[in-house]
Amino acid sequence: MSNELDENFIPEKEFPFRDIMRWWEKRRKWFSLLVVGVQLLVMFSMPVGLDNFGVQEAILLSGFYLIAANICYCLGWGIEFLLTYYFKSFKPSATLRLALFSLGLAFSALFTYFVYWSTLWYYNIPDF
Repeated sequence: MSNELDENFIPEKEFPFRDIMRWWEKRRKWFSLLVVGVQLLVMFSMPVGLDNFGVQEAILLSGFYLIAANICYCLGWGIEFLLTYYFKSFKPSATLRLALFSLGLAFSALFTYFVYWSTLWYYNIPDF
């Protein structure tokens, strides 16, 4: 019986997926802390909207939002996997990784701020 599924089809030197995963996963905690920090910043800056929305609901939805944001975080190493696999001349560089990570952090912070601010702003409007 053959062990074809257990063999490495692509040598580690040609496709350094473990190195890519290690680099991205070491920085996941900073990404998560940024998202939680923006969530807390907006929630505490609009206490009336938070009270109208509901504190328990905000905590529950913030947990789901954090899970969704971390799923989207996988795009960073996913893009690097695809580039490394399909473009053989592409070699992962610290500059590209840092650029993708920085862009992802900035986009996530701005998107989180916008989502939370607009939601709490809506609940901050008094009923007529």
